[in-house]
Amino acid sequence: HILGFLGEVIDLSLVVRMVDSNMYRIPTLLTAFVLLCVLESCPGAEATALASFGSRRPDLSVILRCLAGAVAIGLPMGMCFLRVILERIYTSVQALPPTRQQLEDQRIDANPLFRIWPALKNKLAWRPLGNFPTPVHRFSCKSLKDDGSVEFWVKREDLSSREYGGNKVRTLQYQLASCEAAVDRHKSNSWKFLTFGSGGSNQVIATKTHAARLGLSAEHLECLTPMPDEKEMDNTLNYLSALSLPGKQLPYCTGMSSILNALRGSSWVLPPGGHSPLGVLGQ
Repeated sequence: HILGFLGEVIDLSLVVRMVDSNMYRIPTLLTAFVLLCVLESCPGAEATALASFGSRRPDLSVILRCLAGAVAIGLPMGMCFLRVILERIYTSVQALPPTRQQLEDQRIDANPLFRIWPALKNKLAWRPLGNFPTPVHRFSCKSLKDDGSVEFWVKREDLSSREYGGNKVRTLQYQLASCEAAVDRHKSNSWKFLTFGSGGSNQVIATKTHAARLGLSAEHLECLTPMPDEKEMDNTLNYLSALSLPGKQLPYCTGMSSILNALRGSSWVLPPGGHSPLGVLGQ
């Protein structure tokens, strides 16, 4: 009933657009019809609304009631839609068994998870991408409160890879290995995996860098930066670095439609920061 009524609303909005150039009536009309369609709780409200919108000066009370109803309806629906999208992204990358080549290249002692549960070696695709364990260095600095000094320890994840270090290396070891297994399974250049982040995303650069190390074709990788970032040198250099690496790169602040299309199809979406079940295994 709601979808059918919304179809009628769209047709009505097109009619209003063609007949009357006062564009403020279109969103008002849409809001009123959505409210009347879902609530249907005010007798005579439909006639009042139609009469109001037909006049040059719409009844303010009707508009306010319609807007309040639209917000009350649209906000929960929007939150539910957002939750579904985030869950689909979180579970998009599937855990696949390793390919024959991956099994031949693996050293079981290099994976702490496989050392504890050797049976997982034949169930989880994994590629060693970093130099682990990374060192822990001790530093000291002068205290600002007194004349003493403060000691602290730093886990040097920046040394995890000569090509491109950081904690993203850990999250990508299982994710990119599963992408590699998926490419081998599909045997088609049309299958893709996407990754996205903000304008200066380290996730995008790390994915491109280590995907190239594994020999994954650039045709299978698509990178997006749909969210803007702070206008600073680090973010600018990161974005330029992403443009210089293999793999398709969509224009800045675009690509949300590509993510939705990927979730509807068979493509995978690597979430920002590599936050997914397979990414957690790498940590």
